[in-house]
Amino acid sequence: MPRHLRKRYPGAKYHVTNRGNGRQRLFYHTDDYRRFLDQLVAALDQDGVRLYAYCLMANHFHIFVETPLGNIDRFMDRLGTAYAMYFRYKHYHPGHCFQGRYKSPLVEGDEYITRLTRYIHLNPVCVDGVRGWDAERKWSYLRSYAWSSLRGYLSKQHSEDSVDYRWLGLMGRSPARARQAYSRYMRRQIGREDELLREAFDAGPYAIGDASFVSDIARWVKLASRQGIAPQDIVVSDQGVSLEKIELAVLDEFGLSSCDLRARYQRGLRYARGAFIELACTLGQVSQRRMAAYLGSLSEHSVGKTRQFFRLEKSRDPELRRRMEHIISKF
Repeated sequence: MPRHLRKRYPGAKYHVTNRGNGRQRLFYHTDDYRRFLDQLVAALDQDGVRLYAYCLMANHFHIFVETPLGNIDRFMDRLGTAYAMYFRYKHYHPGHCFQGRYKSPLVEGDEYITRLTRYIHLNPVCVDGVRGWDAERKWSYLRSYAWSSLRGYLSKQHSEDSVDYRWLGLMGRSPARARQAYSRYMRRQIGREDELLREAFDAGPYAIGDASFVSDIARWVKLASRQGIAPQDIVVSDQGVSLEKIELAVLDEFGLSSCDLRARYQRGLRYARGAFIELACTLGQVSQRRMAAYLGSLSEHSVGKTRQFFRLEKSRDPELRRRMEHIISKF
């Protein structure tokens, strides 16, 4: 079977799905679900990807993500490889874990985005054995389902640091009202077909959105095919943010000067310096060796240690993650 072309660019949003090989189970036990989610969070952090919604089912998964760095391939390679290795050794299962290459149609448009989050969250009641339940029983099951992001959409108490709930803002002015509106939005659709979204799915494998967006992506695919671009090749519209732009954004966020960033042995600067190094290596796509030369006050080894320290601190500190998101949004 030919492999689909995949368009990649900074800010692209994707509905990513994959199944177990031969439709076999991907998750047998609670430990499997938790391991996948842990590896998903790690990949999100390492590749600067935003997660908007997810649902893990026994033999497949759905994740809705945005790639500010245009790196869906690297992100999914990291996630897929990590879980496949775990799965093979945990369950002594030879051969492939996943059923071929993941699918990742591009997504655009507020209407399609909210409908897509609802479609993802409804998955647990769209399988044999559950499909025949009455609406109230299905709703109770969805609200208690542990392996989707729905609970955080319905209750602040269950919100997850790894999930970006910005699309709830389309449902109401305040977070509480938005969550109530989203709850009604979900309940109305239980047991029904979303005809608009179904038409979008049927329009083609490359994009989900209005006719203009789908047509534009289809034309790109056709042109790329004529030009002989191989399916594994990626068209990237941005080759990386300049170090100067990243430095200015970090200095502005932390209220520092260029001299501060290059000062030696000042522990109070480790967050700012770590943020600059991390963003330069991801957004700027530069090596740690080049970072050492650019800063002048750190060795390549010290750059690596600073980056390692910063990643650990960012995983622990929600406020630091928020500041990083704010810096990234400037690009």
